[in-house]
Amino acid sequence: MDYRPLADLPIMKEFAYWNTWTRNTIHSRYWTQFDIEAQHGRTQVPAFNLSGWNDDQYGQPGAIRNFIGMKQHGGSDAARRGQRLTMGPWSHGVPSLSRTVYAGRDFGPNATYDFVEEQLRFFDYWLKKKDNGFSTEPPVRIFVMGENRWRQEDSWPIARTIYEPWQLHPGGTLVRSDSQSRTGRTEFNYDPRTPARAALPSSTAPADWSAVTSRADVVEFTSQPLGAPLEITGHIVAHLWFTSSAPDTDVTARILAVRPDGSSYALTNTYGALRTRYRSTEQPQPEQPLPPGKPVELTISLGYTSIVVPAGERLQIAIAGSIRQGLTIHPNVWELSSPAVAAMPATNVVHHGPEFPSRVILPVMPRK
Repeated sequence: MDYRPLADLPIMKEFAYWNTWTRNTIHSRYWTQFDIEAQHGRTQVPAFNLSGWNDDQYGQPGAIRNFIGMKQHGGSDAARRGQRLTMGPWSHGVPSLSRTVYAGRDFGPNATYDFVEEQLRFFDYWLKKKDNGFSTEPPVRIFVMGENRWRQEDSWPIARTIYEPWQLHPGGTLVRSDSQSRTGRTEFNYDPRTPARAALPSSTAPADWSAVTSRADVVEFTSQPLGAPLEITGHIVAHLWFTSSAPDTDVTARILAVRPDGSSYALTNTYGALRTRYRSTEQPQPEQPLPPGKPVELTISLGYTSIVVPAGERLQIAIAGSIRQGLTIHPNVWELSSPAVAAMPATNVVHHGPEFPSRVILPVMPRK
C-alpha cells in the first residue's frame, strides 16, 4: 500500500484489470456498469439482504443501501415489497448456530443464527408459495449490541429515529446540543510518512483505540459521561468544516465510546474515510482541489450500527489523515498517479462555530 504510484505495483504488472481499476477515477464511465445502486430499477425479484455490524467495510452499507434502494426503486411490485434486511453482530462470513464471539466481543447466546433455515423460509415463500408466516413478519430484523437482543422493525431507517447533532467544540469537547458551537479551530498535522495504524481486536478483546487517539497527529472530541444508556441505531454521519495546506488529502474519522478506565472501542466497523477532492462519501462531487484558507464542508459516513452505549461512558470522534487500514496512504498532492509523486506533510484544520458548524449526526432511539 506504500508503493507510489500504486498503479505501477510490480507484482501486479501482468494483470490488465489492475491497471484499469487503479487508473479510473470514481466518476469515470468504466465504473458505471458496476454501480448496483444505479440499477435497482432493473431488479425484478425479492431479495434477502444480510450483513453484520462487524462485517467488512462494504458489507453493511451494501446490504442496507440495497434494501433501501430496491424498496424505493425496484423494477416490480414483488421486488419492492419483497425486500428483507437482517443485520447481526457478525463479522464477514456465514452466521453460525454456535459462534457468539465477533471482533473480540461475546454477544451472548442470542447471537447465534440459523442462516440456512432463514434462507429456506424465504425461498419457500417466494418460490413454493408456502404460507409459512414469512409475509406477516416485519421486513427488518436487527441485533442490538450492548443489550444483545434481536428486534424486528417495520422500516429502515427506523421511523422513530431522532437525529441528534453533537457539536464539535474547540478544546476537544463533543456537546449534545442543537445550539451553535463556539467559534474556533482545531489544528492537526498529517505526515504521510508516519501515518497512524488502525487498532485491531484480539481473539479475546475488542480493539482499544486509546493508543491511536493519543497520538499528536490525531485530534479527538469527547463528550461528558452519559447520564443514561444511549441507543444508537442507524447511519452515523460527520459534517466537518475543513481546510488544509494541501490541495487534496484524506480525512479519516472514527466514532468511539470511551470507558471510565480510558480505553475506547469503535461503535462501527468502517473506515470513515474521505478523499477531500470529492467532498462527500454520500454524494461525491466532481473532483476539485481544496481552496487555500477557505473552509469547505466535508460529509463523511461513519458507518451503520445498532448499539447501546452504557451510562458512564463518553462518546468520542477521532479525526486524522490517512490511517493504515487497507487503504492507500494519501501523499497530500493533487496528481496521485505520477511516478514522481513525493509525500508532503500537511497542516489540517477543523473549524467550529455558527458559520462552520462541525458536528456528528447520531441516529438515536427513544428509550421506553
